[in-house]
Amino acid sequence: MKATDCLKRAAMAAVLCTAAAQVGAQAWPSQPLRIVVPFAAGSVADQVARKTAEQMTSLGQPVVIDNRPGANGIIGTDLAAKAKPDGHTVLMAPVAVLAINPAVYGNLPYQPQRDFTPVTLAARGYPLLLVPQSSPVRTLAELIAHAKARPGKLSYGSPGIGSPEHLAMEEFERRTGSFAVHIAYKNAGDAMVDLIAGRLDVLIAYSPVAVPQVQSGKVRALAVVGGNQRKPVLPDVPTAAELGMTWFDAAGWNAYVVPSRTPPEVVARLNRELTAALRSPAFRDWLAPFGSEAMPSTPAETASYIATETARYAKIVQASGVKAE
Repeated sequence: MKATDCLKRAAMAAVLCTAAAQVGAQAWPSQPLRIVVPFAAGSVADQVARKTAEQMTSLGQPVVIDNRPGANGIIGTDLAAKAKPDGHTVLMAPVAVLAINPAVYGNLPYQPQRDFTPVTLAARGYPLLLVPQSSPVRTLAELIAHAKARPGKLSYGSPGIGSPEHLAMEEFERRTGSFAVHIAYKNAGDAMVDLIAGRLDVLIAYSPVAVPQVQSGKVRALAVVGGNQRKPVLPDVPTAAELGMTWFDAAGWNAYVVPSRTPPEVVARLNRELTAALRSPAFRDWLAPFGSEAMPSTPAETASYIATETARYAKIVQASGVKAE
């Protein structure tokens, strides 16, 4: 066979492969898109997913939110990891399931780097440190003094062992020499109910859950746990960094990922659709009052961010000694 014939056949094969990929991308989606949220309806991850889905109107298919809560996100995440890798199942993955669980749990049924392909980061926000309205504590300094004077007598809640809120409080105790009893809840909403009722002394909660309760006067916010900016809706609440506690950081972020082996052309299309939704004025306007930010990114940028956060949390988990089985 002549060299020119080989080159022609190779070129034709390349054209056919490209055409096939384009056809595959154009055919997607061929059915409703399912966004699996591994936490309960009403959680921050759920709200971000629903607000994103509202903006995805150009797909020609409905976008369905599938809440699969349980075991600090493990149940829903494992479900998504085992889904058919055709781009019709997307996981809304909070920081806990991608960057924290691998360090906290000794035997996960999924492995983030092995089982998922990153699509884009979604949003990032900083939670509030809260106490009941009936609490005598009014500042972060007073909380430290109050807790140190009553070792083991106060309680704080979180949505689960190894959640960002839990690890932030573990770091708080380690750095301030205080000790309070940790109570793990199924979700932040249940913890908020107990905080309002005075059955819980301290809670770190993200803005969509916390801000309405602060504004209604049912709970008191002592600080923004992370970042350098006060929240526009609560301008009188200082950041922990302002108060000299730059290490007190419970930044919450989430990302969209798909099962590994999802075709690259489908991942690229999903990235375009999701980042367009994240950049939409409606989504940004929803986030802005909470002091949160949209984080549309490339798959490569998403993978790099997840890797950096995984390494950061591995150190925090090692220092705290937190483990779960």
